Amino acid sequence: MDGHGPSPSADAVDDATTAIVGSRTDELTGIAGRPTFFTQAQAVFAAAIALDAECTAVLVDLDRLDHVNDTYGHHAGSELIRETAATLAAIANDGDVVGRIGGDELALLRPDADRPVHALRAEVLDRLGSACRSDRPFGLAVSVGVAIARPSEAGSLDALLARADDAMYIAKRAGGGRHGPPHVRRAPRD
Repeated sequence: MDGHGPSPSADAVDDATTAIVGSRTDELTGIAGRPTFFTQAQAVFAAAIALDAECTAVLVDLDRLDHVNDTYGHHAGSELIRETAATLAAIANDGDVVGRIGGDELALLRPDADRPVHALRAEVLDRLGSACRSDRPFGLAVSVGVAIARPSEAGSLDALLARADDAMYIAKRAGGGRHGPPHVRRAPRD
């Protein structure tokens, strides 16, 4: 004995490795879970700002998911969450981070945005609309919020996500199934 107690078995190590990998991925959707999203997003955000690049956050909230769950069952709500996650993952570019950050809230973080905020927001809404299936009695309604961080802002990831969240809740308060105005902070002029 080396004084450190018994060494773990190979099965115990495999089980621990599986638990760690599993905790990184949302079980329902297969995209990053909340802790992994925030870890990866922080690294991407910091790298974008260090490279003097913009960074865009998109938050998507499924509207009336409780109604779908209560009326059609939780399997129906889970189906909507999976479809939304798959659509965001399909929109994602290399280097983007996509994750499920709440029960019915998903996020996409895009460094060095390659097009205007309104175009990205429109693509998210169009692609989610196209993903809706007509063979079921319930549909997918989302509220989308988008915010962009300019390199000169020296803001934080939390501040960027808070602005996207504000935009998303503007859409939700307007009745859902909409998108809020983009929150873009511009650098002060000299």
